[in-house]
Amino acid sequence: MKKESDRFMIIGIDGGTFKVMDYLVSQGRLPNLSKLMAEGVKAELVSSIPPLSHNAWVSLYTGKNTGKHGVCDAVRRKKDSYSLQPINANLVSQEPLWSVLSRHRKRVCIYNVPITYPPRPVNGIMISGMDTPGTGSSFVYPEPVKEEILRKFPQYLIDLTLDAFVSAHHPQPIKYQAERIYECLETQIKVIDYLLSMEDWDFFFGVITATDRLQHLLWRYAENKFEARGMTEEEEGFAEKVFGAYALIDEAIGQFLQRYGFGRIMVLSDHGFGPLMKDVHVNNLLAEYGFLSYYPQSLLGKAKGYVQRMARQNLPLTLKKRIKRAFAMREPLFEKLSRQIDWKRTKIYSLGYYGNLFVNLKGREPLGIVERGSEYESVREEVISKLYELIDPEDGKPVVARAYRKEELYWGEALDALPDVLLVMRNYAYMAMNQLQDIGPSKGIFGKPVGAMGELAHTGNHRPDGILILHGENVAKGKEGKASLLDIAPTVLYVSGLPILKDYDGKILFDFLEPSWTKEKKVDYDHYEFSWNEGAYYSESEAKAVKDKLQGLGYL
Repeated sequence: MKKESDRFMIIGIDGGTFKVMDYLVSQGRLPNLSKLMAEGVKAELVSSIPPLSHNAWVSLYTGKNTGKHGVCDAVRRKKDSYSLQPINANLVSQEPLWSVLSRHRKRVCIYNVPITYPPRPVNGIMISGMDTPGTGSSFVYPEPVKEEILRKFPQYLIDLTLDAFVSAHHPQPIKYQAERIYECLETQIKVIDYLLSMEDWDFFFGVITATDRLQHLLWRYAENKFEARGMTEEEEGFAEKVFGAYALIDEAIGQFLQRYGFGRIMVLSDHGFGPLMKDVHVNNLLAEYGFLSYYPQSLLGKAKGYVQRMARQNLPLTLKKRIKRAFAMREPLFEKLSRQIDWKRTKIYSLGYYGNLFVNLKGREPLGIVERGSEYESVREEVISKLYELIDPEDGKPVVARAYRKEELYWGEALDALPDVLLVMRNYAYMAMNQLQDIGPSKGIFGKPVGAMGELAHTGNHRPDGILILHGENVAKGKEGKASLLDIAPTVLYVSGLPILKDYDGKILFDFLEPSWTKEKKVDYDHYEFSWNEGAYYSESEAKAVKDKLQGLGYL
């Protein structure tokens, strides 16, 4: 039996937010988390820009800024192409926290952390997260543990999407989808409990993603409840689905600590949550400003688009299911859109959930027309100036709160792969609609959130203010404050008595630790040079499976 005080547990609540937690604490519904906060640290955990799970979790577990690890979205553009490839762990060029711990002979168990597929060897167990193609893939290290997990949990799911193609036509689509996510939540908790029972881990890191999926679907109801707005009985039930998920996690954390014990525990999230107002057709905006050009749509193309829309709206559910099985993945719509763009007359284009912009650069993009140097800078300056002019016609206020040149935020060897301009739309209440439906100039600039999903629309979107709760030996008591995702890795290593990597971009959270303890505990540095090769990528069938999943989550 290991000394309990040396053991560290992290529970990740994807999309966890104090907006919900504070309300539930006031209702007496989170007794375990409330105790951890009162006796330890409660802090806002500032996410990445953009506050996207892929970027945020990688920043957290590497302790490095996005310009070093290179992950900024759910996908990246293939080299010498306008086609997309989904992100996975083989594209992360920096050493993960669990690799550092494994090198120092700590036994680790990593469960469901996003961007961990394919799982790399660790001193313990790793079960990869949302970037896993499916349960038929090699998503567990060591391999024999996979058979054990699937035998014990035959209903095991990697993730659960909104499944818009089918579920939007269910008689009670929102209720049906929420129940499916709950099943996924309960399974994730059971798997964590089982993994904790297997061994006295030095370090355990498990992520529950079902909270994020619920809040995307049901945020408007949860917010209406804690803002005391009028609601129907059905809407009250939808709000309770969100609140009940937090309560289940609270109960589970209490049981984990009672059964297995850890010297220190962190409960944290990759980002927060808030309402989603509208989507913005960013490429249409760029076309209106003269930065992007579309080819004229042919009569055949218009007719095909009309037939597809009518089919989605009017075909019976049984036939839709057959179509879905026959065509396992719809074409990612940015790739479809890219064929409608006249690249020889396009200076800049938008890609991704947050509308980030890429200059159509010579030597980088296959049909680039913008020269590096002064022309590149001029294009960025012009487009940023125009973006600040975008006004929401309903309230008369600017949509874009900030447009950053990438070097204003990030630095490092992967900087060239990042978007040239990163957008922060007002309150993060707008999302980019660049690839989620057939979009051309006639679609205009604004739309309803994820309208293609029918009733299963996103009602909530990510916010940069995540959560951090820290409790245990040598942790300050009753402390509140603010931290960055980048601070987690160096802090975990420091309190575990291990050297931290010399080139971490985050800091040790000394303010959250007992001064009498840190005064006697010096900081050691690790100069280990992590060797990284991009390695094997998804097979064609795996890439299709992951792209299909990303579409269901609203990223493609």
